[in-house]
Amino acid sequence: MSMPADPRVDHTQAPFTDGRTVKLLVGPKSSPFTVHEELIHSRAAFFDAALKKCWTEGRSGQVMMPEDEPDIIRLYVQYLYTSKIYLERTTTSANLKSSDNLPEYIVLAKAYVFGERIQDSEFKNSVVNAILARASEIIGGKHWYPITSAVDTIYKGTTTGSLGRQLMVEVHVLRGGANFISDDQEMNNKDFLADLARAMLRAARQVQIAAGPFPGLPSIIDARKYHEKVKVTSEPRMDLRSMDGVDGEGNTMENH
Repeated sequence: MSMPADPRVDHTQAPFTDGRTVKLLVGPKSSPFTVHEELIHSRAAFFDAALKKCWTEGRSGQVMMPEDEPDIIRLYVQYLYTSKIYLERTTTSANLKSSDNLPEYIVLAKAYVFGERIQDSEFKNSVVNAILARASEIIGGKHWYPITSAVDTIYKGTTTGSLGRQLMVEVHVLRGGANFISDDQEMNNKDFLADLARAMLRAARQVQIAAGPFPGLPSIIDARKYHEKVKVTSEPRMDLRSMDGVDGEGNTMENH
């Protein structure tokens, strides 16, 4: 007979059940989310600064966040208490084109940007893990990766050198296809395209180096691919010098 599951957990992993709470008022409707101050204080530099007693937020225990989305804050608060990211998973590709993002990627991109803004590295790391876990799963016989709008969200919400940006570039270098770049140029983040081009060139150079000494371009590039077609005419060219009244330079000669 098997033993029942042991319900004991080390006391250091116990959830917060007491202590002062603060209220996050999120979005244009000030949707309220309550969280223990000690928990949020210790995790994110943004809240550590906002909740200092010298500020109104610290004295009132309320933090106004009108520009944020309630769904992203809910995901973050859930993560604070459980270290889990709760998502609605896509299970079918029936209504998806190969150029579409999975809905999870949009949520995760927004979550990463939020983590960047509040400076919670642990949360951002978990979001990265979630993105890669989603990318490793198969839906409709294929893998799906974060592209276009998900990439744009991360680029617009981070700065040059961001690890989130680097992740988007590496995904495209290692697994990208033509469908990863939209025909609608407004959908493609220009900073991302520049980063991707540089990364692809670096990758190509590494392949060249591994292959040995560089051969001359004429030996590997067929110049004829870049030749324009020359129009051939069956009519003979007119020799101006054979015409009466025209000198050897093609100038009209007048009789005096």
